[in-house]
Amino acid sequence: MSASSSNITEKRAHMKRLDEEPTCELARESLEHDRLGRREVVAQFIQLLCNVNGPYSIFIDAPWGTGKTFFVKQIIETLRFGNPNIDASAPSDTSIFDSNLMTKLSENPFLPIYFNAWENDHFNDPIAPLLATIATMADETKVNQERGAFDIAAGAIDCALSLTGLNAGKLLEAISGKDFLDAFRKRQELRANTEELVSALLPEVANKAVLFIDELDRCRPEFAMQLLEQTKSLFLQDNIVVVYSTDRTQLAYSLQGVYGQNYDCHRYLQRFCDHRFDLPKIDPIKYLEAKQADIHSRYCFTKISQRFIEQNSGSLRDCNRFIGKLNQGAAYMRKAPDPQRNWPISFAMNALLPTFLTMAEYAPEQWELVKTGKRFDHVFEFAKENDKFMEYLDLAIQGERKYIEKGDEPTDDIRTAYIEDLCAEIFLDSYDDPRLIRSREMLRIWGSFDKKTLRTLTFPENVIVEIDD
Repeated sequence: MSASSSNITEKRAHMKRLDEEPTCELARESLEHDRLGRREVVAQFIQLLCNVNGPYSIFIDAPWGTGKTFFVKQIIETLRFGNPNIDASAPSDTSIFDSNLMTKLSENPFLPIYFNAWENDHFNDPIAPLLATIATMADETKVNQERGAFDIAAGAIDCALSLTGLNAGKLLEAISGKDFLDAFRKRQELRANTEELVSALLPEVANKAVLFIDELDRCRPEFAMQLLEQTKSLFLQDNIVVVYSTDRTQLAYSLQGVYGQNYDCHRYLQRFCDHRFDLPKIDPIKYLEAKQADIHSRYCFTKISQRFIEQNSGSLRDCNRFIGKLNQGAAYMRKAPDPQRNWPISFAMNALLPTFLTMAEYAPEQWELVKTGKRFDHVFEFAKENDKFMEYLDLAIQGERKYIEKGDEPTDDIRTAYIEDLCAEIFLDSYDDPRLIRSREMLRIWGSFDKKTLRTLTFPENVIVEIDD
């Protein structure tokens, strides 16, 4: 292995995934810098918590990959910082928090409890790991009780395990006679132990507990359903608020696997929700800026890419997957030779390359038809709403006198024809193909033309190294 290739391998090892784990430290840092503009939304949610009386349930509703877990962790860090009875690490700039809100939290402190439902859905019954999580929180707060939190939790967990599969809604139809009475007593005991466990956290530490149940939409449907029903029936105290972080639409689809396709799962979920909090979508451009993606350079490539991101990015995870290719493409264009106003090559690299990258990510079935030479018309249909793409396309067409007379405006048929001719040059190898014959009659192409990158959407190793640098 050469020294240069060894250097490349070493640098490649430093490349990392852009999906960051939503740790408390990162949540605290994101509140301080507020690059995504969510600090105000966090304050709005906490204001909502201050205004409700338990028992109360809230759904934080947003699609997958929009940063719900990060948002929840930001709320938790704010609640911890606002509670004078909790030893919480303060951000370096405490002025980021509204002083009136902090005063309100210090006078009416909350104790946040976080439970990741998805990480625990390997259990048969959700209540046992949930109670264990609460007991752990009680232990961490060092509350002095005659009866320890773990002892209380152990009794509650025993009750829960003995009732596995017998949720509140199916109890009556599942058992009868003496078995029914025993189960009823255990249910009452479980509820009493749950209330005692929550009370073990209060009032020395806080006035209210907030139980955050996260990732509910990623759980097994049976587990999610049991968790909803158990928390609804067990957490009935006036000093607790339950917050579910989920994509309600996705959760409803998931629950249809339990109840059947004809069951109104949206209405079913309303039973567990006193208030729905819609998490605002983050501007993908602002998010990419926070990730230091190359989207504002002078190249047409980045301008066209930016438009595609605005139109197609449905989630922050989508953005993360696309950032790497976007940055590599921008670096590639910086290193690429000047096409010297050869319009077909210039348009292919500046406009078709970001289009292909976006299609591969967001419309893979269409991209497969394009790269295999079956449907070149898909390219124009995919890109025609991108105004920067269309501007550059019209300039390229006007540079080819075989397509349009000087001074005329291109039609969509002419635009489609130009793109199809250029795609034929990129993707076709058979000189007998009439599409390639037409392309070479219509287009004036000379100089270096990197068809390999356009076909495979992979970039030279020196580009990858530049990105890592």
